[in-house]
Amino acid sequence: MMWSGEWNSPRRAAERGKVPYRAYYRAWFREPYVTEVCISNSANERRYHDEAPFTAYLINAAGERRSFSGTVPPHGTCVLTVAEMFPEGRTFVGDTGVGMVLIESDFDLAKIQLTCHPGSGAVAAEHFMAILSSKEYLPAGS
Repeated sequence: MMWSGEWNSPRRAAERGKVPYRAYYRAWFREPYVTEVCISNSANERRYHDEAPFTAYLINAAGERRSFSGTVPPHGTCVLTVAEMFPEGRTFVGDTGVGMVLIESDFDLAKIQLTCHPGSGAVAAEHFMAILSSKEYLPAGS
């Protein structure tokens, strides 16, 4: 946690200013797979003990978006299936059954997605990928 402590230090906050963090990963809306998104609030130097609001976007192959808003408790983790976040997701992503979930927040949230195959019990765990931009966004994932 030394890296996270330095990343979230007041000195670093002053250097980088206030910009949102974004990260993305694929989400399966194809039977029998079930994709869960796990979002952890490992805190932020501005509001170390506050809830962390986030917005999740489901993006289909045409670039269209649907949104979901949520909150992670202080030092807590929120676990939601993509079907819970986006009930119309299967229709929205179309025949491929795969979309992209992008999470955006002012908090540096740690994010991972788990895709489960209920029949076999197999689970794939994949870390969200940071979206880098020198102007508008910072990479996410403590």
